[in-house]
Amino acid sequence: MAETGHVIPRESPKKMRVTFPDGEVICYKRVVNTFIDTIKKIGPERVASLGLEVRHHPLVSREKIGLFKDNSRPIDDEWYVITESDTAQKYLQLNSISTQLGLGLNIEMAESFDEYEKSQRAVVRKEKAPLTVSFPDGDVFSEAVPRDTFLKAIAKIGPERLAQKGLVCLGRQIVTRFKKYPNQIEVARNQWVTIYSTTADKVKVLKYIKDRLDVDLTCSME
Repeated sequence: MAETGHVIPRESPKKMRVTFPDGEVICYKRVVNTFIDTIKKIGPERVASLGLEVRHHPLVSREKIGLFKDNSRPIDDEWYVITESDTAQKYLQLNSISTQLGLGLNIEMAESFDEYEKSQRAVVRKEKAPLTVSFPDGDVFSEAVPRDTFLKAIAKIGPERLAQKGLVCLGRQIVTRFKKYPNQIEVARNQWVTIYSTTADKVKVLKYIKDRLDVDLTCSME
């Protein structure tokens, strides 16, 4: 990895906090979770394109690396990241990613960010809240992962219909003809669905679709 110019204390602090230019802060009790979620927000594809390696294996890849079976962690359903490193190394890796992609991340290390961690844990519980979407014909979608519920609801409504309308919600087009944003999944040829980050955002999008297209559906979070 190229020299980043960042100075690391001799004794690596136990915690790490990452602040994005848009104001979002990622900081968990475990550094590995901060590391994984930061890469998830940046976009695994973008990070993978940099070609960063760990012991001659890609840092981020679509396959779980056997050599790192205990330290090859899923970022999402498609991507894995090697987490076999200490806090200082993760700090350097994220700084390198930020520099190469021009992200302007503010990455901090300290013994504790206790006050923020408490509030962040509350946010995480909210983001992982189950999502249920019901339709009048009896179809009910409530998967273990809210993203999967969202995708099934979009499939029911019709991605092609959404793409034709060009509906935009929360600053992003819901379905595009080509990959326009990092957090999109191709559900069919020329149909890319935007995956909004929180469960609450997914509900907002579905309710927006309901109002704009007069789709009869009900959303709930538990």
